[in-house]
Amino acid sequence: MPDWKHCLFRASYHRGGGTIHYVVNSATGLSAGGAKSYALDTTGPQIDGVLSGASGTNGWFVSEVEFSASASDAVSGLAALEISVDGGTYQPYAPITLGDGIHSVSVRAYDNAGNMTETTQPVNVDTITPLVDVFVSGAVG
Repeated sequence: MPDWKHCLFRASYHRGGGTIHYVVNSATGLSAGGAKSYALDTTGPQIDGVLSGASGTNGWFVSEVEFSASASDAVSGLAALEISVDGGTYQPYAPITLGDGIHSVSVRAYDNAGNMTETTQPVNVDTITPLVDVFVSGAVG
């Protein structure tokens, strides 16, 4: 077996991927080299969400709210998109409709490199019109 004493390895990794070329020289004059491709993804996916409904005041919606989301990852690709409503168990993503109440919608996305991104959106919905009762007292006339 050769006496591998000299090995020079320098690499600069670039997000996305590339090829590393290497050469190994032995003390006996033997040499070996090659190339190895790599993929490098150090960031989580991008999540985009949309709330559709009639806006009221002070952050409230006055109609049911449709929530839809999407995610993407330009480097390794999207592996999964999940949703949780009001602290419930995460489920595979599907659009939802929210009725009256104070809600919390969480979405998380995983890319094929194992990176995860999570975001939470509060959603306040009140579709019930307030009632006003008026009473008149006193004599008519």
